[in-house]
Amino acid sequence: MSQLPNQLVSFAEIKAVVKSFSANIDEQKVNSCVIESQNVDIKPLIGEQVYIALIEGETVPTKYQSLMTGCIYTYNDLKYKFEGLKSTIIYFAYARIIKSLDNSVSAGGFVQKTNDYSQHSQIKERLNAANEAESIGNTYLKECVDYLKRNNDLFSEFGYYRLKKVQSIRALGD
Repeated sequence: MSQLPNQLVSFAEIKAVVKSFSANIDEQKVNSCVIESQNVDIKPLIGEQVYIALIEGETVPTKYQSLMTGCIYTYNDLKYKFEGLKSTIIYFAYARIIKSLDNSVSAGGFVQKTNDYSQHSQIKERLNAANEAESIGNTYLKECVDYLKRNNDLFSEFGYYRLKKVQSIRALGD
């Protein structure tokens, strides 16, 4: 199965980054977790216009390649390194995979899959692993947002999103 349209990270890319990823994981469930991560974890912080620019065409536009893959860049005479949105999405999707992979909805309700050849980890262990993956994703996402802010001359659509988000109207007086 291939990746879904508008999916910024492929199944193969997740397998390459996540060390303990089984070859038997359902690719369709993984792809769903990637799309959820993009829409829920990434889009609200990078803004609608940047997100649409990333997913709109067949390939990511050239000006966004560094944002996607990470790089070392200079800002105010200091150098910064960040991992990029691909790594960010991978860790957010991985956290979702950990939480949901061995559960499914059946005619009998919400069930957990079992078999004779493996033992399920305790929920506490799974939540700890998911929280660790989310923490890595949050760190990487902050670095991506910092990159967008520090390079606002390259990403005017992100600057527009920030200005629009900050503006508010308050009534003063009676």
